[in-house]
Amino acid sequence: MQHLQTNNISTITLDVRISCDTFWDYRFNIPIRISDYYTANERNMTNNNNNGRGDPLFRRLEEYLVEYVIQHIYDDLVRKHHQRDIPILLKKARKFHIHGRTLEDLLFPNKR
Repeated sequence: MQHLQTNNISTITLDVRISCDTFWDYRFNIPIRISDYYTANERNMTNNNNNGRGDPLFRRLEEYLVEYVIQHIYDDLVRKHHQRDIPILLKKARKFHIHGRTLEDLLFPNKR
């Protein structure tokens, strides 16, 4: 993971890997603006033990990352003339989600 500072907007690059039996070889470095998904004044994770899933900012981040991955895999399949794999991608994409305490801890730090 890499932190960037662009025009005073804090950005982080997430190393996203796919744990899917068909598309396991895809990896992405996805830049995100932290302020789009984390605002200290709006954050209360202390009573939420579901890895951020109840937090609307986390859900929006998860949606963005999943859509990013699906689009880039789709584009790659088209570019490589593997359109036959697109229905497989679309079927498996329904289960795509973000794992990990690390992501939550980085973007939504608990104040313990």
